[in-house]
Amino acid sequence: MEGDERESRVIVSHAPGMVFQYVLRESGRYTMPFASNQALNVLGITAESLQMNPVLFEEIILWKDRKSFRESRAQSAETLSTWNWEGRVWIESYHDVKWVSLRASPRREKGVG
Repeated sequence: MEGDERESRVIVSHAPGMVFQYVLRESGRYTMPFASNQALNVLGITAESLQMNPVLFEEIILWKDRKSFRESRAQSAETLSTWNWEGRVWIESYHDVKWVSLRASPRREKGVG
């Protein structure tokens, strides 16, 4: 691992919130190639679990909030505008609902389809 990348990972690992990379493919399928270890504290799901099965994130979103999640994601992808979403998730380990605020900067990448 290069020095800059190592330094970036150290900074991310100490961020109070969860840092992630969310890739939406043209097919509508999505992946999460990176999720910081704060995923466990924020969502009650390990980063490794999210990377292996990114659907876990959408599954914990409360049913009433999933439509706004999908609509905001689609608008961001279509217009390449900042993705802002606030909604509720069910954290199984807490047996409680938690509000989360998502903010992401989209970009198009060649070869991602």
